[in-house]
Amino acid sequence: MIEIGKQYRVEPTYKKSVVEREIFENEDKTKYVCLQELWRWGEYLITPQNEDEVEMLMTGIEEDEGICVTDFEEWELDNTWDGCATDFEFWGKGWESEEAKEAFEEEYFEKYYEAFEEHDFMSIDCEVYINCKVTAVEVE
Repeated sequence: MIEIGKQYRVEPTYKKSVVEREIFENEDKTKYVCLQELWRWGEYLITPQNEDEVEMLMTGIEEDEGICVTDFEEWELDNTWDGCATDFEFWGKGWESEEAKEAFEEEYFEKYYEAFEEHDFMSIDCEVYINCKVTAVEVE
């Protein structure tokens, strides 16, 4: 039974089911990059704050829909490991050429988040999904 105010360690039931999507915006708000990381495994600490959140977590446990971790008011990353895929989406001015996109991707794989900083990109949103049934164990 899931209860309001209790903390649960939530993880997927299948490998390669944790997806993080982070959106970055440049300083003048004309260029955007969405970085999507697929993780082999991940664990999150979730504390439901109301009946809607209890229901969301119960649905994730009982049905194969998964959950959006970041839809919960109180959540935190415990760990993710073994990133197994990275994808990018680009939109806005300056991404018209495939060469510009490929150059940024190459720079990212050399410098990781420094590539965003060097191009004056700031994170504006992050969504975390577990795309399968989850398990939830109360944290004592």
